[in-house]
Amino acid sequence: MEIDTYLANQAKISCLTKAGLTLFTFSNLKKLLEHCRKNKIIILGIDGFWVTDQSTCPDMKAIADFSQTECLSQESRYAETIHLAQQFLEDLTPRQKKELLFEITLAI
Repeated sequence: MEIDTYLANQAKISCLTKAGLTLFTFSNLKKLLEHCRKNKIIILGIDGFWVTDQSTCPDMKAIADFSQTECLSQESRYAETIHLAQQFLEDLTPRQKKELLFEITLAI
């Protein structure tokens, strides 16, 4: 089981598996971020996808890579990546928040 699926199950957050990806709605991703904050889990990145019955297509304007934080201490890095992830979600358009599904990449 992938770490994102494990944490979602642990926090009772629903997710969808499609095309080998574990995907979250905007609201469930926010819940997962809160769970990560409480458990001091580092977020490596977030990718938004347009999902239909026929396809799963990345939104190139909804991709966040937090690997630039690798030089920070463990404690600083988890706090910074949570902050960056929350800022990324706030900056999405209303349509992206409503219609995209999100994959999150975590480190433990």
